[in-house]
Amino acid sequence: MTAHGSVQSLLENPAIIENPRLREKIIANREIIIANREMVRLDDDLPLPVSWESLEISPLHAELIAALRDCEFKSLVSEIEAEAAKDAPPLQGELF
Repeated sequence: MTAHGSVQSLLENPAIIENPRLREKIIANREIIIANREMVRLDDDLPLPVSWESLEISPLHAELIAALRDCEFKSLVSEIEAEAAKDAPPLQGELF
């Protein structure tokens, strides 16, 4: 959004632009502006070949911790272990 609303509103009504040089540039380059906006527009209605659920990322804590230990990143190992403990499901087993 601009001070005058959207880019589309500026293209539809360049008279609202107070700066005459800017107004003339907008008028002279209107087609280029429209073409550029179309080139960067995202096509967000494409079908996905897989479900959203299958795209979920799960951290591989054990492998990451092992690699960090090999590189002797002790503080990072501690952070990842804490994160892994937080993300781990609660233990459920027999109490007796």
